[in-house]
This record gives sequence, structure tokens and C-alpha cells, in this order.
Amino acid sequence: MIHPVALSIAIRYVSTGLGLKGGRRYVRFVSRASVVGIVLGTAALIMVVSVMNGFDRELRSRLLNVTPHLTVDATVRSWSLLDFDGLRKVSPYLSSEALLLGQQDGRLFRLQGLSPEDPQVSLIRKALRSGRWWTTDDVAPIVIGEGIAYQFGLSVGDAVQVALVEVSEQGDQVIPKIVSFTLTGTYALGAETDHRLAMTDLGSLSSLLGRDPVSRVDLDDPMRVRAVSAELIQSGLKINNRWDSEFGAFFQAVKLEKIMMGLLLSMLVGLALISLSSGMRIVMLEKKASSQILVALGMTPKICRQIFFVQGAVFAALGIFLGACLGVLGTVILPAIMETVQSLTGFSVVSGSYFSELPVELRLFDTMVILGAAMFSSLIVILLAIRSASQRSSLFDLK
Repeated sequence: MIHPVALSIAIRYVSTGLGLKGGRRYVRFVSRASVVGIVLGTAALIMVVSVMNGFDRELRSRLLNVTPHLTVDATVRSWSLLDFDGLRKVSPYLSSEALLLGQQDGRLFRLQGLSPEDPQVSLIRKALRSGRWWTTDDVAPIVIGEGIAYQFGLSVGDAVQVALVEVSEQGDQVIPKIVSFTLTGTYALGAETDHRLAMTDLGSLSSLLGRDPVSRVDLDDPMRVRAVSAELIQSGLKINNRWDSEFGAFFQAVKLEKIMMGLLLSMLVGLALISLSSGMRIVMLEKKASSQILVALGMTPKICRQIFFVQGAVFAALGIFLGACLGVLGTVILPAIMETVQSLTGFSVVSGSYFSELPVELRLFDTMVILGAAMFSSLIVILLAIRSASQRSSLFDLK
């Protein structure tokens, strides 16, 4: 427990250290610099982590909305799958690797066969940049990403030559099959899928490949794909594919990048804590005479140490609180700031990427982890600084 007398004196020291009057100028400067350093370090860490969270959210949303979370063997009835918890939608689906043939080169991409009730259809309809979605009257229609169309100079109505891969019934031969599709529209989601994904009618693709559709399963929470797939396997169902087998490594890389950016920016907070440690030693030396007077009046060295501990803790808490406020405010207004900068200078930090504006997402858990880690580190640094200064400088020695 903190002694009431120590708390009262520490508050006076805090007001002297951060106030306009009282105490030495150098001591006031060091105290303020320590607080400002913690403010800037905490705010920068919150803002950068929020930006990384925004990129992670947008990438997950754009990729997972056009990727089956699970595909199950076609012999399973859709209504029986919906009996499992966490499953949102089940629809017929088919996909194949394909090669788009150009005049001088080609491009590998994934061709999806979609049914009208597939939830991906409404998403792509909204993302159409030219043309239209196919109807039942269209023969061998195809909708491709805007990036692919631009690369090959394709326009709506053009014939698109695609090489599909067929495996012989014996499974010992791979037979390429050249098919001509009609381009009915192009889409843009602002993700890598714009350059590697195309869609066609499920019936057309099934006839061309000679394969029956599988069951596409969309989950309420795609992050639970492993748990759900394990439950389905235990029930005797065959899982053909999962989204994390295709994009899992990519999202792990994004997560690792977020962690590394957080560690790098933690160095700013670390430098501020070094400044806080140095400042506490200077304050203790400046208050050496006062400490010896208090000891002479009967105060124990333990209570004297509590005075400086409370003072340092208040400095740290004030810096972390102001840093949290600045970081949250900066996160909220950061997209608007970057938009203003772009309109005035033409510079954009997201130019050349799939994003039209800077994505941010402020997560309570990440913010609380940052604040808690900063406060814990501050208290450790303060304790070490007090212990070191009291041992080396004989602060409480009356001799």
C-alpha cells in the first residue's frame, strides 16, 4: 500500500515537474520530455496497428467473399450440411485451373462455375465495371477481372480463348481442351482476385469438364474453418478443399508483418522509457536534500521510495492516457487526413495498391494490450531507476 503522506508529496512533485513554476528548469524539461515521448510512442503504435488491422480486414473480406470457405463432396445433400453449427450457406460449385490464351502470351487463372443462388453472384454484380452478368440465354459466358481484361486488351463481347485441363478416365493422361467463351462483363474488387479469377455459368463449366459440381460451404466465421472441417470429417464427410490451404500462408505473412511493425514501433516507447528512467534519477538527485530532511523527521526510506514511485507512475500514466487519446483520434481522422493530402499534393500512400483509401480498424483488444504493456514496462523501469539511484547516491543516508 502507498502511504498517504508519500502520495501527497508525490502529487506536489508532479505539479512542480510539469508546472510552469517551481523546481529547476532542467528538471521540468526532462519530466515533460519523458511524458511527451510516451505520448508520441503510444499514439504511433496505436495508429500503425490500426492501419495494419484495416489492411487485414479488407484483404480477408475481399478474398474470402470470392473463395469457398469449404468444399464438400457432391454426394452430400445441402440440407444435411446445414444441420451443423456455423454453416451459413450451401450451394453447388465447381472450379478449375485454366489458361487464358493471348496472341503472344497466356495467363493462368482460376475459373469458377457459379449457380444463380451462389452468394458470390450478388457481390460480383455490385463490382461489375463494364458489361453485365450473364443470363440463361448466354452460351459459354465468362466474367473476368478488370486486371486480366486490361492485360489482354479484352472488351465486352470479345471471344476469350481458354485452355481447360481434362484428366482421362484412367487418370493417366492430362488432356488440354481449348474452349471459346464470350466475355459478358468485367469486375474489380480491388484485390489480387482481379488478376487471377474468372467466373462462368455452373452448367457450362460442368459440361465442359465432364464433372459433377461439389457443395460450396460458406461459414458464419471463416476463421473457424479448421474447427468446422474437423467436425465434418468426424461425421464421415469428405472435405475437398479449404480456403486456408490457398490463402493461409498469405494471411500468416500479413499477421507477421503486423507483429514486426508493432515491435519496431515499440522501440519508440522504449526510448521514451529510457528518458523516463533518466528523468527519475535526475529528479531523485535534485530532491536529495528534501529526502534526507524527511528521513531525519522520521520517514522511512521505504516511504521515500514510494514518493518517487508514485511520481514516476503518474508521469507514465499521464503519457499513456494522452497517447491513447491522440492515437484513437488520429486513427479516426487518418483516412480524412490522407484524402486531404492527396487532393492537395496528389500523393497517396496507397497508390499502386488495390486500395482506393487507407483502411483503418481500431480494435479494443489490441489497444488494451498496447496500453497495458506500456504501463507495465513503465512501472518496471521506474522501480529499477529508483533502486539504482537510491543505492548509488545515498539518497536516504544522513551521514
